[in-house]
Formats: sequence, C-alpha cells, structure tokens
Amino acid sequence: MPLRLRGLDPELFTALRTDPNRLWQLLQEHIVDGKYTTANVIDDQVLRTRAGTELRLRLRKDAKTFTVNTARVIDTDNEGLSGIIHVVDSILYKPSLTIGTFLRNHGNFSSFIQGLSSAGVMSRLSSEPGPFTVFALPDPDPSDDNVEYLTLWRILQSPEYIGHIINNHVVEGFIPLKGLEEHYYYEISNLNKEPLILLKDGNITSAGIADVIEPDILATNGVVHIVNRIIQRVY
Repeated sequence: MPLRLRGLDPELFTALRTDPNRLWQLLQEHIVDGKYTTANVIDDQVLRTRAGTELRLRLRKDAKTFTVNTARVIDTDNEGLSGIIHVVDSILYKPSLTIGTFLRNHGNFSSFIQGLSSAGVMSRLSSEPGPFTVFALPDPDPSDDNVEYLTLWRILQSPEYIGHIINNHVVEGFIPLKGLEEHYYYEISNLNKEPLILLKDGNITSAGIADVIEPDILATNGVVHIVNRIIQRVY
C-alpha cells in the first residue's frame, strides 16, 4: 500500500521514503508516554515526546479548540489498544531557532528588529525561554505614498514612542492562531499590559487593527505571526 502523509513538502516526503531512520525520528515527535485526554489535559501544559521535543498544549474549552504547538487537533480522544490517539492537521516538529534568530535570518524585518532592540525586547526574544507570541512587521515598501512606511520611520526616530508601539506587538505566552474559532473574540494582554483583540473572520485573522498575513511560525521560545501594519491601540 502506498505511503501517504499529508502536509509534507515533496522533498521531505521523498527523503522519508528512502530513509527509515528519519521517518522513525519524525514519528517519535508525535508520541508522548502517558494517557492524556481532553478531560485531564491542562491548558498551557507542556509534554515531552519520545524524541525529546516539548509540545505545548492549548485547550480552550469555552471555544472547544485544542492545539498542540501550532497544529490543531481535529479528532480527539480516540481509544486505542495501547493508549489515546489525537488526530492533528499538520506535522509536529522540533523548532531550531529562537524568535530573535528567526527575525534576523528570515524575511525583511530590519526596521522591526531595530525597534525591538531600542525597546530592549530583542535580547529577550533571542535568549529567554519564553514563551512569547510576536506579531512581526516586515519592512514596508519605502514609496512616497506608503503611510505605513512613513509612520514606522517616525516611530523609529522617536524614543518616547518606540517602546510603547513595539510592546503592542509582543505577548508573554503562547498563542497559536489555529486555536481561534471563527467570529469569536479573544482578548490577550501585550507587554504594555493593554488588551489586544484577536478575531478570526473567514480566511482573515486580525490582531487589533492589523491583519495576519502569515500565522503560526513555531520557534523554540514561542510563535511568530507576520502582520501587515503597525498595531496601535484604538481608543
């Protein structure tokens, strides 16, 4: 019978078919010793797989969502001969980069990194265990009519504002967006201890006034969501 693993890119799929040891290692990332059901799992609980990877569980009983790292559990509490099976919608893997390292090595986040550094947050995202959730803003196009670019440039030149604005983009805690239910408001607290409202509406998830354009990038000390604009508090 042919092997079919959904969620794999073609190169990884080919590698797994020809390397049984690598396939076995990947499977170990999905196995935890013990019997954990939605009845006895605690929200934000951390379990360790047989491969040694930490899995962070978010169980929102009010919205009836269950995530493991950045994967959503789509079928829960299946009783097997030797334990419990939960079906996830994507592969579980061990991240290798901190949030700070990811921002430095991927994409175009130079202005955002400058702001994080000026606010004293970048060092935390590079070294502390967290977890953190970061709504990362890529460098806007520096065209004359790009309001977002001009706004960001002014903020970076204003020490009295930069810390507050940057802190709007960072949350202490692990918030995977796959755990959001549609049309359900989620209020979280940013580093300013101010509320940040998350809302999923169809294919669009918003964080305050910003839309998320790439969600759920897993890091060793949290998760990154890429947004399309500066998050400012609306009074």
